[in-house]
Amino acid sequence: MKPYYKIFNSRVRRYIGLDYKESINAEDLEIAQSKNRKPDIWGDAIFLPLKSDSVDTVFSSMVLEYINEPDIFIKEISRALKPKGKLILSTLQAYPVHHEKFDFFRFTKHGIKYLLGKNNLEIVSLKYNGRFFVHIGEMIVHYVNRRLFRNVNGVFWKTLFGFIKVILTPFLIMFTFFVNVICLILNYIDIDETFTTSYTVLAKKK
Repeated sequence: MKPYYKIFNSRVRRYIGLDYKESINAEDLEIAQSKNRKPDIWGDAIFLPLKSDSVDTVFSSMVLEYINEPDIFIKEISRALKPKGKLILSTLQAYPVHHEKFDFFRFTKHGIKYLLGKNNLEIVSLKYNGRFFVHIGEMIVHYVNRRLFRNVNGVFWKTLFGFIKVILTPFLIMFTFFVNVICLILNYIDIDETFTTSYTVLAKKK
């Protein structure tokens, strides 16, 4: 998909979107077409359908963890980038399992540095996205909003807990808001970046 079309389209000469067809359902594809966000290329990330040394910048947002061969993926990015080309990448260090069929890995900063370094990519900056309290707050909100009533069996219980969740929705919204605010405030007094949820990396091809 091309979720960043509105942001990128006016800032680059050409924005090429690539996606893996098996990961997209028909409803999402129809929405993407209606918003001019349909991928320009369908392809596999470990066999990028791009010429070598042909791309100025690769933007990969929360994709690396879904690739079953991350080393090959990074190697393909390096191959496609022009000399001095840039890679903007974000990926998870800690997060609940999601998109079950495609969720494969989590990465520390050391793993990211290793993967990029061995594939001729030099890190310009590596930023942590939140520390301990933001990480814990995100996990609490994720659990309460997405997991709390998910593992209920039987039509009766699913209906009952679904009804309860509807009633509790205003309280869940308030709970989510206050947890986020409190954890963001606490984040500024915490200097330990070990517990971050994810990283954002800028790298360039050597």
